[in-house]
Amino acid sequence: MTTGNHVIFIHPDGTSPSHYGAARFVSQGPDGRLNWDKLSNAGVYLGHMLDQLGGTSNAGAVTHATGTKVYAESFGLKNDNSPVVSRSGKVGNRLW
Repeated sequence: MTTGNHVIFIHPDGTSPSHYGAARFVSQGPDGRLNWDKLSNAGVYLGHMLDQLGGTSNAGAVTHATGTKVYAESFGLKNDNSPVVSRSGKVGNRLW
């Protein structure tokens, strides 16, 4: 049964909208379009951390899993060692 509540999450690590702009220009020219541009629904991911502009693999994974910004050295805990609360309101490793 189809519920319509699925998503395909594609996150090429380290990319930003400017990378796609450069690829578009080099590959298709200034007026061209990439297949990315033809997706019916897409969103820009803001990958900065609470305490720095550049992301880290561990904190990025926590942010992806919880939808919550964390500090750069997070492995699922806040600075005070308390569990991260996900955007859904669930705590710790019981996010679903």
